[in-house]
Amino acid sequence: MYFKTSKMLSADADVRADSDVHLNVSRTSDDNSSKQPNVQSQKIRAALDDEEQDGYTISEEDKDEVKIDLFTRGALPHALMPDMEAHAQPIVLLRLSWILDRAEQAASGADIARFTWPHRKDLARDAIMPIEEFISGCREEPGEETARRHLMLVCHPWYTKEHPDPACDQLLELAECINALRRKYENLPPAESIGVIFDYSSLYQHQDGIKRTVEEKVCFKQGLRSMNWLFAHQFTIVVVLSSHPISLCHNPLPLFDRGWPYFEIMISHLLKTTEPTATSSWPKIIYSTAPPQAQPIDCDNSDVLPYFAGTISIDRATFEARLGRRRFTNGRVDADIAAVLYERMRNIVSERRARVE
Repeated sequence: MYFKTSKMLSADADVRADSDVHLNVSRTSDDNSSKQPNVQSQKIRAALDDEEQDGYTISEEDKDEVKIDLFTRGALPHALMPDMEAHAQPIVLLRLSWILDRAEQAASGADIARFTWPHRKDLARDAIMPIEEFISGCREEPGEETARRHLMLVCHPWYTKEHPDPACDQLLELAECINALRRKYENLPPAESIGVIFDYSSLYQHQDGIKRTVEEKVCFKQGLRSMNWLFAHQFTIVVVLSSHPISLCHNPLPLFDRGWPYFEIMISHLLKTTEPTATSSWPKIIYSTAPPQAQPIDCDNSDVLPYFAGTISIDRATFEARLGRRRFTNGRVDADIAAVLYERMRNIVSERRARVE
């Protein structure tokens, strides 16, 4: 489902912080692969060798391993727990109730910059849902109403390289979207029970030109490895902040034309829908606005992702064609990695459905 928000957004450059992506997989061309190396594969490996690169990751060791079970609620905490190398929780959950309170303060118009999304290191204690609380609220029952804690992810653009939402536009848009959702679905879980992932505040990002420490970088990379699984997971809620920018900034690129947000949206649609289902009395994907000039995804001239009421699964060739019309920070290298990641998720879902049927 989608909600039309009253505040339309402005956007600056097409940037997403740390959107460079690693992929440690070998790809060769179909023709004459034994005689000459694949140039694109070389670029991917070169990106992998650069210690300053950040992004979604698949290593050679774990490319065939399912890191997180996409079909059980009890698997969700595993994506939030530190591994052997990380010294801190890789992803911090924000309380939705704290976000809504902050948005209300920002809407008052008094010193709005004070209420924008804080850096992870600047989060107040009351902004964070402790991991122990989230774990205790996760249950294995299939019905959403039986769980005491829920996980929400926000898909959104970065409006500047330094900060995704310097003027609180996305903060207000998210709050308005959630409030509209609550008016329509009375049994929506209380805001206090929902943990939210908003990447600037939930992951360790660079701050004021200062790079991450070694420990922060380890946590950041582990967090990114979990993010694509969390977007795809059957029991997460995804909110897409999809307002179309209307300001005359030098590059007001809409969300649906940006590569990595499009990837996040598409893997979210593999198992989730924009309408209530038999196991959930509220939608699991919420758009803040309907995409402009929506067309079916299987039309060759589709330039935007339309609003859908069902799950979506397209083959790799079709997905790559869609990616070709979207912009990535690193161009073709990022697009190739997104295609591999999408195919991996799609195969997991397809295999599970085949076993069930």
